[in-house]
Amino acid sequence: HGLTATREQYTSLVAEVASHGTVVVCVEHTDGTAALVRFPDASTLPFSRAEFGLKPREYVWARREQIDRRAGEVCAALAFAQALSEGGDPSAVRAGPCEDEAAFRALVERLQGSVDGSRLALLGHSMGAAT
Repeated sequence: HGLTATREQYTSLVAEVASHGTVVVCVEHTDGTAALVRFPDASTLPFSRAEFGLKPREYVWARREQIDRRAGEVCAALAFAQALSEGGDPSAVRAGPCEDEAAFRALVERLQGSVDGSRLALLGHSMGAAT
């Protein structure tokens, strides 16, 4: 997602892509750039305004650190999709907690082997595309 956005803002786009039989994995970045991140345990992470008070050079470095963190989160999502493709255990590579572990396991079992690991694509907007 872009700066100050959330994964929910892309619901229409994600639904359209999924309606064509594509498995979609959405990443909610936890680097303080989302308007609000909601975790399964009901805790939240609001948007961080800390970067706004920085001098230009410091601001650039702070954003670079966020991009590095985002890249790690995207790599974890790709590893998750690859594990679905290759029959591995996606829960071993998922980046965050799950609200309903049994439902997650059932979904993984249903999707196991249905992802073509040679046909993965990334989509991003604004700061999400820079990731």
